[in-house]
Amino acid sequence: MNPPKDNAEDYDLTFVVQGPIKILRNRNLTRESLFSIRKFFPNSCIILSTDEGSSLEGLSFDQVVFSKPPIPALIENDKSKHLMSANFQICSSKAGLRLVESKYAIKLRSDMVFTKNSLSELLAKTRTFERNSKFSITREPVIVLDWSTINPRKALPILHHPSDHLYLGLSSDVKEIWDTPLYPTEYMRWFECNTMPQGARHGGNLQRFRAEEWIWLNYLKPHLTHQVENSYEYRHEAIDESLAFMVNNLVVISSKTLGVQENPFSRRVWRTKIKMMSHDEWCSFASKYGAKVEKLDNNVYDKVLKIVWWVLQKLSMQEFVFKKT
Repeated sequence: MNPPKDNAEDYDLTFVVQGPIKILRNRNLTRESLFSIRKFFPNSCIILSTDEGSSLEGLSFDQVVFSKPPIPALIENDKSKHLMSANFQICSSKAGLRLVESKYAIKLRSDMVFTKNSLSELLAKTRTFERNSKFSITREPVIVLDWSTINPRKALPILHHPSDHLYLGLSSDVKEIWDTPLYPTEYMRWFECNTMPQGARHGGNLQRFRAEEWIWLNYLKPHLTHQVENSYEYRHEAIDESLAFMVNNLVVISSKTLGVQENPFSRRVWRTKIKMMSHDEWCSFASKYGAKVEKLDNNVYDKVLKIVWWVLQKLSMQEFVFKKT
């Protein structure tokens, strides 16, 4: 690990650590997350926003806020038994962000650990980016992670799907993005009673909109020309609009460059990663849609995956990325 920096700019940055107190295999990942923030960002305020009734023993933070969504979660996928947890995330993110008074804020999940202090440097660089005024809504670019940010031009054509694990930017921008309505109960198992669009890559998911899409789409909705009906049904022109808004408002970079490690016990296979948007792809799309940006990331793994995807396309084997591992 790199040594911490006593950076005066840390005073302008508040960490909203959002989510349940995550304990896996006898490791308190939330405690590790909070400790890493104290280590690398000693001047920053930490707000823990977690579930009502959580134990705070052994945790270090400056403020805490508890929340409980008023709408119960339903199972959104009968195969995986995964709950639609969007409302837990929305409620706890909003509750934490309301307490932020600093110029910048970072909303992150409660199982993410920092390995270095590079945030101020990255924020400074992104502030110099020139954006297409037709599509820029945020006051400054907001940083998100590449993992779970979907590239609709590749294997999985889902629009408006940036990662919801972490948002870093001006507090006013991050607050507005997360000022989203609660996810309706009737949308949680939407395709149980409605016809799934032909050819949809849904993986057994029944929800009308993916949680990530719901958050970002509601922020964009007043500015969109092409509305989408669900995660799998849209006009072809909407893909261009989706990408234009993403690259002119969000900066997609890797966890390594940002200096953060996500849940160490999550199993992430290359077949999933190849569907995501790499930083290189984000740079290419930015240029295409009228933004002038600087490359911030040099991830060798992404370059390997780019070659793999090219080979799969040449062999007409794109379906291979959807096979079970």
